[in-house]
Amino acid sequence: MTKDEMNEAWRLIGAYKRGDKRMKDQELLRAWYLALAPYQLADVKEAIISHFRESGFWPDVAEIVRKLPEIPGAGREKRENVDPGFARQARWVREFHDRLYSALRAYNLPTSEEAKQEGVTFPAWHKMLEANGIDTGDLLVEAWKASEQEPAAPAV
Repeated sequence: MTKDEMNEAWRLIGAYKRGDKRMKDQELLRAWYLALAPYQLADVKEAIISHFRESGFWPDVAEIVRKLPEIPGAGREKRENVDPGFARQARWVREFHDRLYSALRAYNLPTSEEAKQEGVTFPAWHKMLEANGIDTGDLLVEAWKASEQEPAAPAV
């Protein structure tokens, strides 16, 4: 993706988030460009649109990257010679995040970062989760159990 294409993608976010002060943040724009540079503009735009179909909140660039097709060298390929204990912890964290994110989106609730940006304290955000039946302790346990499974080897 070129810088001009990144500006086009940025304008698309701006169409959804009119008046958001982050649209003027050049450091944020540069950070997004660094993360999205390996991808095609059409794929990035599709990921942005997909995000806003699911959420009205400002996207995290990592959320957009997760929606993009994997490309070799983009940082998501399998790492060789990773300590198995570390690999399991990484799977656990990823699994917990995915489960929590899915639960939040199912109830149209903000992430803790989104809530913070809206002026909601962490304890108040946690009470929102509890009020909607989201138990982070249960999600952690479920994620730990799921992380015990070795990921399937990619088909060759």
